[in-house]
Amino acid sequence: MIFKYFLFFFFTIFSFANSLIINKNQDLHLMKDFLIYEDKNNLTKIESILEDKSIFKEVKKNNIGIKKHPIWTYNKIKNTTNKIENLIFSNPRSGIDFINVYITHNNKVLDEITLGDMVSQNETRFIYRKSDFALELLPNKEYEIFIRYKSYGPIDLNWEIYNKNSYVSYISKESLIFGFIAGFVVLISSYIIFIDRLLPSMSHKLYFVVMIGSLSMQFSITGILYQIGVPIYLNTILSWSFGNFAAACIGFFPIYFFDLKKLMPKTTLLLYILSFILLFFAILFLFYPLNYDLLYLSTIANSIFLLVSFILGYVSINLYLKKIDGAIFYLFANTSFTIAAIYFSLGILGLVKADSLFYFSLGIGSIFNILFIGMLIVRRLLRIKKEKDDALVLINEYSKLSNIGQSMVNISHQWKEPINHIYYAVNNIIAAKEFKDPNLENIIDSSIDQIKDTAKYMTNTAKDFLSIYQDKTIIKNIEITKSIELIIDILKKDISQMNVKIEINSNYNNFILADKYLVSNVLMIVLENSIKTFRNRNIKKPRIGINITNSEKIVTIKIADNAGGVKEYPIDSIFKKDLTNSNSTGLGLFLAKNILTMKLYGDISVQNLKEGACFTIVLKDV
Repeated sequence: MIFKYFLFFFFTIFSFANSLIINKNQDLHLMKDFLIYEDKNNLTKIESILEDKSIFKEVKKNNIGIKKHPIWTYNKIKNTTNKIENLIFSNPRSGIDFINVYITHNNKVLDEITLGDMVSQNETRFIYRKSDFALELLPNKEYEIFIRYKSYGPIDLNWEIYNKNSYVSYISKESLIFGFIAGFVVLISSYIIFIDRLLPSMSHKLYFVVMIGSLSMQFSITGILYQIGVPIYLNTILSWSFGNFAAACIGFFPIYFFDLKKLMPKTTLLLYILSFILLFFAILFLFYPLNYDLLYLSTIANSIFLLVSFILGYVSINLYLKKIDGAIFYLFANTSFTIAAIYFSLGILGLVKADSLFYFSLGIGSIFNILFIGMLIVRRLLRIKKEKDDALVLINEYSKLSNIGQSMVNISHQWKEPINHIYYAVNNIIAAKEFKDPNLENIIDSSIDQIKDTAKYMTNTAKDFLSIYQDKTIIKNIEITKSIELIIDILKKDISQMNVKIEINSNYNNFILADKYLVSNVLMIVLENSIKTFRNRNIKKPRIGINITNSEKIVTIKIADNAGGVKEYPIDSIFKKDLTNSNSTGLGLFLAKNILTMKLYGDISVQNLKEGACFTIVLKDV
């Protein structure tokens, strides 16, 4: 027990009822050992009760489960002190729907108190999550307490008795516990929303519904929502309808997260059926005002949910035995939640005590379930990140080889004239030697100088063209303008063939501390994309405008063309890798986006202008 009070009571068997005696030093009491009467005809009034108390019988347990008819209890309480005792009676079972308390003395009704979470707050004296009432006991007086219960959920006959100071301390401790639960669930829910925005997934959405549903149900069945003034209908459906909806999502979760159809097809079918039945009950309970007896069907819904919990336990064990990644976390999640669900269901059926452990069992199980499934999702995200990084490396290498191939083509084009010069120089030497030219020595010297100069030009050309593929892991302070000019030089052949006009506007200082290879790779991808679009669309007078600005270690590069703009919708889809048709950018822009966001801590976006598309590249010092 979390309450540090003395539990002490005396009882004496009377002919009709038990009596609880209040002594001077008592602080917390448990009023139990009631006599009970089941009003199966729902006709009994307090007047007839006072006339004939022999109808009450002893009861073996105080958590009597769900009853479809009213229950009456009878007890006596006596103040043996010489002073007035002001006590507060609290039923530990939140969620009892209708309670009528009758305080009598000498067979006369002194007070009638209306309680219950289906009773308007305006009709109750204490607005608290539980059914509580205050009682003033005069010195050396004995009172009889008759209580009538009518509920669509389980009924607990126990009443805890506090003085005012201990009552305030008690509810303060409870508030801390519920505040912790709410804060924990809200924190994890916010994290899942963030993850789902980055990596949309049905399993993430199901997990979010489970968390919010568990929190709503816990706060409803424990009376928190009733206490803060949530309307009775909304409070009821949050427990009965939304609770079953969340239970259905618990069944759906492994189907989507583990792709259970392939691993366990028969079990998947069974989970689908049971989860859809729970959804049916969730919808059915929305209409309970038409017939309140619909709420009694909760015993069937609870049994189905219990069956789902056992099946999920079986699923988690199988996944663990099959060594599915992350299955150990799912096993822990289901084990903790199944134990809590079993204990809570037994409490609802009246088979275990309705103590604090019972009331918090589902919340505790939900917290562990949420915690372990959260670990499971984090593990999945880490694995996805690793796979994405590995894939990016492969795509990067592919892009590098592709660009090297393009560079080799451009190099071969640049080398055509120099090779011809070398060929002509060699022919001059051969011809002069064959015809015994008197200036042979001068011709040889001149030709050798020409060959040297040409070879040097060829070496420098190759070095410039391939320089962007060197030192790829070295961070350097690079000038963006020179990097763009180098890319333009590499693409000179295509630019010349299509007569593309390129204009560069930049301020004086456009240096950035970054990976030279990666920056050059991104620039080449974007420029090649424009050139390819010019070719595919037969653009007349193609133009590319490049504007470079620098502000606080951030370089912004805008590359605009007149190729007609991006045709895909939404426009950002051009950065997705599945655009691989002959008219698309293939892996190029997808790679550029990933290089910028994951390696260079920058970004790339696109917008359509009047004549074409404008790509905006943002680079930051790394």
